[in-house]
Amino acid sequence: AAWSDDYQNITVTIAVPGFEEYPVMCYRLSGEGAKDLAVGDVITVTGQITNYKGTIEFAQGCKLN
Repeated sequence: AAWSDDYQNITVTIAVPGFEEYPVMCYRLSGEGAKDLAVGDVITVTGQITNYKGTIEFAQGCKLN
């Protein structure tokens, strides 16, 4: 999904090198630079990781480092 001006966040899916078959969603990612993310960018995030109904994700509140 694209950046949300209303909520000041973006939801992205990341592929960890070596584990591309296990995508990880970053739900409502925020932080400096989040607005300008593009496909293929290499990022580091922090937050609580969880299994939400079969989707491995960083829960709401994760931050771009």
